[in-house]
Amino acid sequence: MLGCITAYPDHTLHVGTNRTTNFLSLNKSGGLWPASNYGTDAIMGIIDSGVWPNSASFRDDRNGEIPRWWKGMCEPGIQFKSLMYNCKLIGVRYFNMGNISQDPNISFVYNSPWDKTGHGTHTKSIAAGNYVRALEKGVLASSSTGNRSSDLMTVAGNPWSLTVGVSTIDRQLACTLTVGNQKTIIGWSLFMGRAFLNASLLYNETLTRCNSPALLSELTYNAIVVYSEGPRINNQISTVIESTVTGAIFISTDEREEYRFPIVTIKLIEAPTVINYAKSTIDPKATIKFRQTFLARGANRVPQIPEYSSRGPSLSYRGVLKPDVVVQGSLVLVAWSLKVVTGRVGYNNLLLSSNYNILLGTSMTCPQALGVAALLKGIHADWSLAAIWSAMMTTTNPLDNTNNLILDVKFSRPATGLDMAAGQIDPNKALSIPN
Repeated sequence: MLGCITAYPDHTLHVGTNRTTNFLSLNKSGGLWPASNYGTDAIMGIIDSGVWPNSASFRDDRNGEIPRWWKGMCEPGIQFKSLMYNCKLIGVRYFNMGNISQDPNISFVYNSPWDKTGHGTHTKSIAAGNYVRALEKGVLASSSTGNRSSDLMTVAGNPWSLTVGVSTIDRQLACTLTVGNQKTIIGWSLFMGRAFLNASLLYNETLTRCNSPALLSELTYNAIVVYSEGPRINNQISTVIESTVTGAIFISTDEREEYRFPIVTIKLIEAPTVINYAKSTIDPKATIKFRQTFLARGANRVPQIPEYSSRGPSLSYRGVLKPDVVVQGSLVLVAWSLKVVTGRVGYNNLLLSSNYNILLGTSMTCPQALGVAALLKGIHADWSLAAIWSAMMTTTNPLDNTNNLILDVKFSRPATGLDMAAGQIDPNKALSIPN
């Protein structure tokens, strides 16, 4: 059928967006969530790229009245009217005079709070600006560490802000790779197709460097190539997409948000199974099934500190051991702006849009840290913000699900305080601190 990318029968879908709260042990049966009346009357201020108010995530069906102490405003803008505010999204302002002062000729598609990048709608919690003396004024400022690298002193943030690093979660958005000898490996992929069945598998040290789309395109048959050099695969993915190969298997620790091509990434420990089979078999075959979800079991250690989470100590003063805490921020699924492309598929770069999107990074950690702080404040109104900060840091967990120290992915060693800070936040344990 002309224009048809893929087709498959309807099937039963199950709720899959609540794993983050479960991983933090936040649930309706007990603990911080119900104790705080689910954050009733808590106000969070966000500085980011804007908001998509039409998202179902901002509906106020179950919200009460706007807190009586709210003194903010609902600033209108182009195609952004006051009717878009409600008892959950109680106010929005936009600030663009800095851009205008640097470029008086700059033009805005929407001179309003509309989110034009998707980031603000997704995170709702990137804190920015001048946080000096914020605690004295009753403002808990929080910032992400940044996604610079695993090198020391790459952390963003300031000594006076709650600096949050990223850890992984026990849910894997994945695919299954089955080679001809019926060995099945769980890899990760966000490709939106269904499956490749019994495709030819190729491992050739020249071709699988994936540095020449023309060379890959010389293959006279549809093949899945295996790439096994280096942790960074951005350039190699681009090469594969520009070629005519069917798909690719990458051996890497690089978790990408966007897979617009049939790609699966597997761990180094799984590589010999695939490579040895491909090299020792006359006509090797492989089957890849996408759109799978798995929870960590057995020896799969979570949480871990990914390579991209920036490390401390503080850039401004080495005596400040940043970051402060870590929260899972790996592949978080939440609201997205319909004004921004969600993903791309295929050689022709078919653009896709959605009300929701999956991203990874330290930006995704702030919503959870600030949310926990707001819940604690709702229960302990007499606590200072410094006390809330302290409660969150002194009740963290430095251990993973195997009761070993959280692992640093890059070096495969126990994470230090400069990697994982005080540890993974534990909201319910923070609640248990006596007054």
